[in-house]
Amino acid sequence: MIWGKNRLKKITVFLLILILLSTITGCINKNNNYKKENSLEIILESFDQNDYNNTIEIKWFASAKDGDSILISLYFLSLNDTWEIIVENIDNTGIYYWNIEDLPEIDNSEIKIVASDGKYIAEDFSDRVNINPSRPDHKHSHPPSIELISPNKKYYNYSMDIIWNATDQDGDQIIISIYYYSSLRIREMIIENISNSGYYVWNITGFPIIKECQIMIYAYDGIHFSDDISDIFTIEPINKDKNNSFPPIIKLISPNKNYYKDSMNIIWNATDEDGDYLNISIYYYFNSNWEILAENIQNTNIYIWNFTGLPIICNCWIKINATDGKFFSENISSNFTIVPSSYNVRLVINIQTSINEVKWNHENTKFASCSREGYLHIWNGNTGESEVTIFYNNSGENNHIYSISWSPDDSKIVSGGFDKYVKIWDTKTGELIKNSIKYNGSISGVSWSPDGTKIAVAFGNDANCIRILNSTTFEEIFYKKADYIVKSIIWNSDGSMIAYSVYASNIGLYPAKIYILNTDDWSVNTILEDNPAETPEGWANTIFDIDWSSDDSKIVAGFNDNSIAYWDLTDNNNKRTISIHTSRVFTVSWNKNGNLILSGTEDGSIKIYDIFKDQVIKNYHNLNRDVKSLDWKNNDKEFISGYWYASYFESSIIIWHFDN
Repeated sequence: MIWGKNRLKKITVFLLILILLSTITGCINKNNNYKKENSLEIILESFDQNDYNNTIEIKWFASAKDGDSILISLYFLSLNDTWEIIVENIDNTGIYYWNIEDLPEIDNSEIKIVASDGKYIAEDFSDRVNINPSRPDHKHSHPPSIELISPNKKYYNYSMDIIWNATDQDGDQIIISIYYYSSLRIREMIIENISNSGYYVWNITGFPIIKECQIMIYAYDGIHFSDDISDIFTIEPINKDKNNSFPPIIKLISPNKNYYKDSMNIIWNATDEDGDYLNISIYYYFNSNWEILAENIQNTNIYIWNFTGLPIICNCWIKINATDGKFFSENISSNFTIVPSSYNVRLVINIQTSINEVKWNHENTKFASCSREGYLHIWNGNTGESEVTIFYNNSGENNHIYSISWSPDDSKIVSGGFDKYVKIWDTKTGELIKNSIKYNGSISGVSWSPDGTKIAVAFGNDANCIRILNSTTFEEIFYKKADYIVKSIIWNSDGSMIAYSVYASNIGLYPAKIYILNTDDWSVNTILEDNPAETPEGWANTIFDIDWSSDDSKIVAGFNDNSIAYWDLTDNNNKRTISIHTSRVFTVSWNKNGNLILSGTEDGSIKIYDIFKDQVIKNYHNLNRDVKSLDWKNNDKEFISGYWYASYFESSIIIWHFDN
């Protein structure tokens, strides 16, 4: 019994020692694991999206504080938004040369790098980038070239020989499509996707007379396309039948001005070679449809159209038909704008581009406009004549110019857009003074600092950031990443602060925000938030435009949910929401005195809201154009509006006189 008890004691002591050792080992392992988990670090240092050669250099920094060896894997985001392997489990050399020779072009790709020490991983991601391989020895590396040889005459009556020469440096097969522009400047198809024969006969029998017709031809190699457009010519079909009967000939003489108030004299000249009696019908283009003014009236050569009761109609047209009972001919006017005199308009400019932004210069003697078709115009503020015309020719890239800003002395203007470059132009000659590097995202906003030394740049859904650039060298002074899309950016009056708006483009409840930075140290001064409520369509609310009041005490914003809001920065950032619109608010602007908010919407509405009277004091409506940009003149007596209309690339700039 004694021996048994001693033996039991020894066994018990041995077991206790084992448990103690196990506990100590577990703690050590636990501590080691904790240390190991937090000791792995990976930073993707560079991925040069502007390198269009066959090889791209990828650099990184990876370390493990506990000294474990690290293996690296690289991935890229493919065309179908899935992660594809570049290379797996290579040594941690800090550099890898990626051969992109056989990849297709990929817009908005991304690089992911993964570091592993055998148990734990760490990863990092690049900004959104474009993969654009240059493959001189492979197909599809060069776009086709095309030259339109005919039409080359001024008039065509029965048919037209369309002749072209299209080649491809890579020997790719070329598909041809041919279109024509009607008198309304609408592109109509002649034929699509035919072989590259170099020759096509277009039968124009039965067509109406088209005074300013053009042919546009496209060559497509499966990846790239090129185009060419003819000079302007006239189609005057001669439809002669067995009885030697000719169609009537009609010419529209008026309208022939940019805009009309209250009424218009429609004047024409219609004749018939056979002496047949002619009936006349007149139509006007309104809200995307041809509306009847008069049908089957006598050929009196004049008709008076009264505009009473109509709203503003930008880019209206008149179409007139003459029929002799068997044949008909028609003629369409150039575009014009209807402005009832009650709207008090001083100037209308009809332009064949869709306006993104209009801005007065500081002296209020000129204004500038930029468009989605790549045009930047500088206009005389008194006459409305174009003094400088600049065209973005980006070799097939999207030509959107989203934003412009005058330098403080008005001698230069900065622009930014879809092509990802910041550009500075001479406002007298239109000469390009400075061109930035190509950034990794489209540019949604630019703003010149009041002292002229800096340019603030907002980047959209490719990059989601802001950059502050030296206006002379384009050296980057400050960079800040944003959570989501940065839409608008603007300095306050003395340059001590800068505000920019951020919103999420996808469905969700992310609140739209306005960040205000102190420009002495670029610290965040204030964050203004909108309620994170969804719009009726289910999308997260969006701030389209912001503006400081002239005394820097308030900021106003226009929203996707049809509302306007302004914050009083001197009163605990007190927010006031104004619900006066029934569609999205694209643009807002304070007047100089800071009591009036000018706002424009998707449905063509412009309103002037007095914040002290708490009411709308002026209301303008244009049914068939989006109001994309508004800007007060410094004397508060006039403001300018720019319109955007996607269907026809036709729009207007209007200067309004305001009498409060």
